[in-house]
Amino acid sequence: MADARRGQHRPVTTSDLPTYHWQAEHDYETGTTKHERSDQGAYQTFDPVLTPDQRRIPVVFLGSMEPRHQLRVLEQLEGPRIVGGDTMKEYIWNAPEALEPVLQRLDYLFLNASEAMALAGAATIQEATELLRHRFSLRGLLIKEGPRGATLYRRDSEIHLPALPVDPPIDPTGAGDAVAAGFLGSLAEQQTETDASVRLALAYGMVMASFAIQHFGVQGLQQLTREQVDERMASIAWQAQPRA
Repeated sequence: MADARRGQHRPVTTSDLPTYHWQAEHDYETGTTKHERSDQGAYQTFDPVLTPDQRRIPVVFLGSMEPRHQLRVLEQLEGPRIVGGDTMKEYIWNAPEALEPVLQRLDYLFLNASEAMALAGAATIQEATELLRHRFSLRGLLIKEGPRGATLYRRDSEIHLPALPVDPPIDPTGAGDAVAAGFLGSLAEQQTETDASVRLALAYGMVMASFAIQHFGVQGLQQLTREQVDERMASIAWQAQPRA
């Protein structure tokens, strides 16, 4: 797949241990995920070593993995312009001390409501977002809301965009990563973080998630073209415009 999509696969290494395995149950009506469990497999001996080119990447997304691995990556970066990150309840509950220094170094944090409440120790999402914005020096806290879309909380503003309707959704696994990719990719392209640019970035996140859930795994993104993305963006252009 990396060859077909011009991906950078030279730093990929292999292990004799089993592939990391994650299992969950998705509720298509509420957009919630239940019964999470994982087997670390190859992650047990994983040591993320970046190439010189990777260390200089200006916009970085730390996917959900053990906080010690995320921190290992952060320590190798050379002055990134934007760092986004994700985590899950498994690490919030089981590795809070390791997670804290990672979160302190993020510009954008991507969570769902249950993760945000677990991280903040809050009973409501409203309380959680308020606590997390004050606890960490974030430029944005993006709450993924499944079929309801996503809300971006910034220091002095909130932006909500609904999800694009997809009927039927095939596989929501990875939709949150697609949101992060669309959002951060758009900010990287725009090279600015105004109210207008982050709203546009959030719209790109919604579009990428809509493609991701239309097929199983990465099939919805594997052969995706910029023209297809722009065509779907045009259908929600009014949502991407700043509010008067």
